[in-house]
Amino acid sequence: MTIRPPRGVLVLVALASAANCQCPSLHRAPEGVVCQTPAPCPGYGDKCQPATCVGGTCGRASEAPGKACDDGFCDENHACVACRKDGKKDDAETGVDCGGKGCPKCPEGGGCTIPADCASNVCSADGICRTPAAGCGDKLTDGAETDEDCGGPDCSARCDFGRKCKVGGDCRDGQGTPGSCKDGICCAVPCDGPCTTCAALTGACTFLPDSADAHGRCAGAGDVCNAKHMCAFCGDGKLDGKETAVDCGGGVCEKCAKDESCSDGKRDCHSCMCANGKCADAACDDGSPNGCETAKDCGGPCGATCGLGDACKIKGDCLSGHCVKGLCAP
Repeated sequence: MTIRPPRGVLVLVALASAANCQCPSLHRAPEGVVCQTPAPCPGYGDKCQPATCVGGTCGRASEAPGKACDDGFCDENHACVACRKDGKKDDAETGVDCGGKGCPKCPEGGGCTIPADCASNVCSADGICRTPAAGCGDKLTDGAETDEDCGGPDCSARCDFGRKCKVGGDCRDGQGTPGSCKDGICCAVPCDGPCTTCAALTGACTFLPDSADAHGRCAGAGDVCNAKHMCAFCGDGKLDGKETAVDCGGGVCEKCAKDESCSDGKRDCHSCMCANGKCADAACDDGSPNGCETAKDCGGPCGATCGLGDACKIKGDCLSGHCVKGLCAP
């Protein structure tokens, strides 16, 4: 025969158990009561107004507006919101209180990085929401377009690889790299070096032939691209022309290795760091944006370490994996 205690006894036992429980999901001590950790205090787990336990007493902290939280950013009322309406362009917005993840789309004239930021779905090459231009889509190269129905400030469409351009913003992005325009052609891949050019129709990076440098990029280094696809002076085993060390540096030859002579780190050295006239290694923890870093102690040789809004060159510089118009984006 099972003997059950009176119902009131069960209630008292349950209340006693709850009072002694230290589980944050079941019990919260009111503000001002004694505590050992923030866990039983009001606000435990709140990203914008978290619980505190200071001097053995429960309290609440207030995070600064703009701090990232689960649903977006903390606002002035310490709430976590997708888009702060503060009359400023901040957080992940592309315009004032518009664009980006979680905010309304921007009207004409608002800032943008992609067409989805705009109510018109047209984001021009200069990062402004615009109304669709009348000529874009007429299968002609007209208006300010750089090629048929693409490029220029008015068309939202960016030109494909191998098509004509004036600036990088006329071209669609490559694989993790911003749009690149070289010699008036959109490049499929970064195409650096004085004796390279982007091929029409494909956008492939190709070498200039063994001939005079038509674009003048070998000025001060022989004025000719040789059979090794270098400026003539950059393979003769001598310190000549604009070189800072034998066959390297100067902005026309390949960059110099560690301990070779330099005068400008970003121009002359593989590490982008020139110290006391010699190429040197750069540190990722020195508190300065130096070397080949894209922002302070992040990007470049430091890897995918840049946060939202930090400068970047490729998606591999950003923690988010997205580099949009030179800035890390959500």
